[in-house]
Amino acid sequence: MQGKTELQLDATSPRAWTETSVAFLASVAFTMGLAWLAGETPWSPGAYARWDSANYLGIATAGSYIATCDTWGYSPDEWCGTAGWMPAYSLVLRVVSLSGIGIMQAALLVSHLFLFAALFLLRAMVAESQPGRERIALALAALFPGGIYLHAIFPTSALVLCALLCILFLSRLRFLAASLVVTVGAAVYSSGVLLSGLVGVSVLLLSEAPWRKRILKAVGFGTISFSGFGAVLLYHHLVTGRWNAFFLIQARNHFAGPLSRIYFELQQLFAGDLPRAMIAVQTLCMAAVCAGTVAYAVWSGKLTRLEKVTAGYVLLFWLFPLSTGNSLSLTRSEAGLVPLVILLAVLPRYPLMRILALFGILDVYITQLFFKSILI
Repeated sequence: MQGKTELQLDATSPRAWTETSVAFLASVAFTMGLAWLAGETPWSPGAYARWDSANYLGIATAGSYIATCDTWGYSPDEWCGTAGWMPAYSLVLRVVSLSGIGIMQAALLVSHLFLFAALFLLRAMVAESQPGRERIALALAALFPGGIYLHAIFPTSALVLCALLCILFLSRLRFLAASLVVTVGAAVYSSGVLLSGLVGVSVLLLSEAPWRKRILKAVGFGTISFSGFGAVLLYHHLVTGRWNAFFLIQARNHFAGPLSRIYFELQQLFAGDLPRAMIAVQTLCMAAVCAGTVAYAVWSGKLTRLEKVTAGYVLLFWLFPLSTGNSLSLTRSEAGLVPLVILLAVLPRYPLMRILALFGILDVYITQLFFKSILI
């Protein structure tokens, strides 16, 4: 199993296209049905836009900007504006809208194209590491908790696609290709910059070169992968006059230990607010699933290189958001954990089916909260 690193992705396979299309269309229909039940118009782009969607749409139409928050009636000592969000997703929306469709329609189209591509690639990766688990993997991805953000006007599906490509290239020791993918991922979503760390650690642990060369390669490829975020800072300097515009706007967020956030979520279970309690339930369930799955996969001792890199990704993208205080939406960041499905496919069928049922229950409730504007 360890030597099996070449992914045979047959883009002409009718089975691959059929299974991916069925999972994708079922996920779209499921989401539209929940929108209708919540009183939204399922085919209206506005139903899939929430707070941060306006920032991405604003960047697409008017570019990034920064201003003191007193412009909107808040503290003059804080900074507001769209420069607190990455511009690459918005650039794609702007390009697609040149075809003549509205910017919101372009956003929905782009998010769903990225989602389909991510599902297709995920299926191929599971087919390599755990043959025969492709359908259950697609079902898990289609019902993934927080999955509404993969359909909505957010760059989450684009980040997931970049993450899967990065994991794939790292597992095949194609470090330069992985680094170039990360440059895009870091410009798509702020958490995408974490992939630079995954690249650096993977080079150190997977490269067969002497340790001195490994360190040099890790620094080199890490620098390349970090350049996407650097390009965003340069863009902000050119359009706003402040290279640190992103940091100024995001300064209100703070760091704390993961256990502090877990304790906070436990408190929400007994705060008397059912929607907030259910959001906490998802976070606690995802913590249990992530920790348990990684532990089982490592304990099994038969991980492929692909699964080892995926485990690193899951730990990084699960633990880091827990460390950013109570201001970050964990339901949104948890949607970026879709590559976890690669590890879930390692589990025995009995617990796997129960995790699928759990995902379905969480997805229904959290998606309803989104369409009722309780989630932003």
